[in-house]
Amino acid sequence: MANENTLKGLFTQEMLKKLNQEKLNEEEKEILEKAIEIGLEALS
Repeated sequence: MANENTLKGLFTQEMLKKLNQEKLNEEEKEILEKAIEIGLEALS
C-alpha cells in the first residue's frame, strides 16, 4: 500500500516513516498506530 501513487499510499508512506523512528517510546508508537488505523479508515 505504501508503494501506491495515491493519497492513501502517501499517507501510509509518511506514517510508516514516523513509526520507524528509533526515538519513539511505546506510547508514541501506539498513538501513531491508532492514527494510521483511523487515517486509512477515513481514506477508504
